[in-house]
Amino acid sequence: MAVTKISEKFTEKKSKFNSFISNPQIFDCDDFNIIKLFQYAIFREEGFNARPYWKLPIVFLSVILWIKRLRVKNKITIEKNEKCKIFVGDCERYVLNRENKPVSRYFGNILQSLKKEEIIYVKTNQFNSLLKYDVDIKNIYDYYSVLPLTEDDIRLLKKIKKTYKKITQNLNLNNFKKKILAEVIEIFWREYRMYRALLEGYPNLKLAFLFPHYQKESLIYALKRKGIKIIELQHGLIANEDMFYVYDKEILKVKEKALFADEMWVYGQYWKDTLLNGYEYDEKQIKIFGYYLYYEKNFSDAFQQEINKIKQKYPFVIFATAQKNLEKHLAEYINFLLQDAYQKNQKFALIIKEHPSATQSTIDFINVPKENVFVMNYPIEWLFQVCDAHFSIYSTTLYDALMFNIQHNFALKHPLFSDYVESIVNKGIAIELLPTENLFDKISASNTTIPPLNVDYFYSPVNFELLKEYTENL
Repeated sequence: MAVTKISEKFTEKKSKFNSFISNPQIFDCDDFNIIKLFQYAIFREEGFNARPYWKLPIVFLSVILWIKRLRVKNKITIEKNEKCKIFVGDCERYVLNRENKPVSRYFGNILQSLKKEEIIYVKTNQFNSLLKYDVDIKNIYDYYSVLPLTEDDIRLLKKIKKTYKKITQNLNLNNFKKKILAEVIEIFWREYRMYRALLEGYPNLKLAFLFPHYQKESLIYALKRKGIKIIELQHGLIANEDMFYVYDKEILKVKEKALFADEMWVYGQYWKDTLLNGYEYDEKQIKIFGYYLYYEKNFSDAFQQEINKIKQKYPFVIFATAQKNLEKHLAEYINFLLQDAYQKNQKFALIIKEHPSATQSTIDFINVPKENVFVMNYPIEWLFQVCDAHFSIYSTTLYDALMFNIQHNFALKHPLFSDYVESIVNKGIAIELLPTENLFDKISASNTTIPPLNVDYFYSPVNFELLKEYTENL
């Protein structure tokens, strides 16, 4: 999978997107609206190399799908299951428990609270995972995305072609953006066909949990056409600067058709307040679910042994949390920090936690001696408990640090993401860290501690009664 290239501030991308949506009905496509597909095309700086077969005449497309079916070796059959009432759409994100076994980061606790026979547990991305699922789309995509065309497909293709033509004729898009939009539509259409076929095997589904709402439009559309209520679970940062949250008021004109979830469940009141600065979810649609993510309170023996060895050798532990597609940017600062610390004979350990969906590693961009650098995949909650300082560029982890009273919490002000960083710093969540500042020096030279904040405002205790209310009598 291609790494998303980022060379422009998200607020600039968002402003560019908003400049196109004064008439959001232009994105209407039969019973839904493709404004979010268009938005992703604006966001992307590189294409997908997904050939837009949807543009072809129906007869040619049917032949291509037939040829593709002949080439598929693993023709999996989905058996009908009328007991399942809840669709759980997860990804490959997991944490290790005390026995060093993988547990779903986002659904580990939720799955324990639901009746197993009522759940269809689906992995909704193409990454490999150690977790066990009822259905992994990686195994069914090749075949179920090339099934013979149905009347629903022909309806959808006609509408998509008409909408694409309307967009490209009325909006000032360059050829590159038109190409990316065509590729995004191709991916959407293929995935929708797969999910539609999957859901046909589960006729009594009533409720779906998934995250995030963006880049899951194909699944959301398939679920909505079956009348299944969709709940999005907060999975990370929600900020006014975000590209895919806090939408402009214009979205209200098409909100019901724009493939958002029906409800959004968040960690705490702060995130609800932030969402309400936008217009994709209203007051009644946002529920405070609390910090529901899975992690075990007690360290595993393996983790404790590793940390003991590190702490015996290094008197100070700095914890860095990476973000997807920003690994190179983070490594630029780490290279500076390690080199500067070496010259000053400063001793500390640097632990890096990679983003769970990363397609590249921060360590690969570190080009200075790194014997004091350790990449760890243990729960972030464990790592916060053993570190003396933390830094990230912009991330929910800067807020997560509040739960563990991290006094030295820094937001790295990379020029591309300075808008995010300034907002986080101004809220008193983290301290600004410039790319030319030695974090170790900064801690030693000045008062760089975070003032006390009301943690419950950001992270409420998990409310399993809310989950019970929605799932008990389906």
